[in-house]
Amino acid sequence: MDFEIAVQQKRQRKKKRLFYLITMATVLIVTIVLTTRLLTPSLKLSTLSTAKASMGSIRNVINCFGEVLPEYEELLTSTVQTKIEQVLVHDGKSVEEGQLLMVLEKEPTQATYQKMKDQLALQQNKIKRLQYEIWKKMYDLRAMDSIKKLDIGNLRNFLTTEKKLFEAGGNTRETVEQAELKLKIAQIEAHKLQNEIRTQEVVLRQELNEAVINTKMQQADISEYESKIQGLDVISPRKGVVSWINKSIGSNVKPGDVVAKVADISSFKIVGKVSESFGASVKPGMGVNVTIQNRSLPGRITSVQTAIQNGLLYFEVTLENVNTQLQFLKPNMKVELSLITSFKNNTLLIPKGVFYKGFKEQDLYVIRNGMAYKRKITFGMTDTESIEVLSGLKPDEEIILTDLSEITTAEKIKVD
Repeated sequence: MDFEIAVQQKRQRKKKRLFYLITMATVLIVTIVLTTRLLTPSLKLSTLSTAKASMGSIRNVINCFGEVLPEYEELLTSTVQTKIEQVLVHDGKSVEEGQLLMVLEKEPTQATYQKMKDQLALQQNKIKRLQYEIWKKMYDLRAMDSIKKLDIGNLRNFLTTEKKLFEAGGNTRETVEQAELKLKIAQIEAHKLQNEIRTQEVVLRQELNEAVINTKMQQADISEYESKIQGLDVISPRKGVVSWINKSIGSNVKPGDVVAKVADISSFKIVGKVSESFGASVKPGMGVNVTIQNRSLPGRITSVQTAIQNGLLYFEVTLENVNTQLQFLKPNMKVELSLITSFKNNTLLIPKGVFYKGFKEQDLYVIRNGMAYKRKITFGMTDTESIEVLSGLKPDEEIILTDLSEITTAEKIKVD
């Protein structure tokens, strides 16, 4: 009897111990679950931006900026040192070929022009006077030469007569020798005169030629100055639009200063600039996406400058199907450029969001069954809209695009 009571008491103690252990285990599990729920952050799915990974194509791009410029723009410059007297048009004004745009001060230039014409007239008179002097001097010298030839002829005849008389005994040897001496002197003088005629003719002709050349130079200067005076009326060289004009009436301008620009807006080009560090990647023929007023227009690089300016490389872009794009283009418009350096088809992509920091690897939250789990993702190429995923995601997996780096660093987040 006592043995049965002892066994029953042992069974009751075992039941109590088992109940206690089960109760403690239950409390511990409940505590762990509650603690986990309390420590796991919770976010409303409706407040988050999410997207699914999908297969697609992507272009690797270099982002930079550019400016729309007319394909042809005429620079109109001042021809002389002067002042702006009158401005007849404004920026953006459509003009016709030959239309007067601006008047520059003419009075000082016209005074200089008149002085140049007076100097030319003096030079032309000098040539006429020099021509007369040459004619007179050469006439006198040739007349003297003719007289000298007559003298020589007479002296020859006289010498012949004296020789005959000497042979006949009518005069002396001395008389003959004197006649011979006079003839030789006359011949030497004639030779000297002929040399002087040739020398004077060369010298006088050179002097005349110099005067003629100076006159031609003055005439060329005057013709050039006439063109400069005509240039003081600044006229549009073509039909187009005034892209810029100096409106500072009374301001001084120097020769070569640009006073107006007239553009042909029937065609445009885009001049882009990018850091010289990308210089090796920028080449003619490269594809470009041009973003204008939220429109993406295709184009290509047509030329690249070899010189670097202030650490920047400049290049020109021509739009494809430009005739259909003219309505979106305006001179001096700023545009965004995406230079396409490479292209890949059928690769895993996610949208580009504020979460993206530009790193090759980054932690993202992947949503599954009401929870978002942190996962390391490896990125590849990027463009303006998408990022290539090399590893860490599968097609159709959903990720959080919202930047949560300042909200939580938890390994998982409850989303409901």
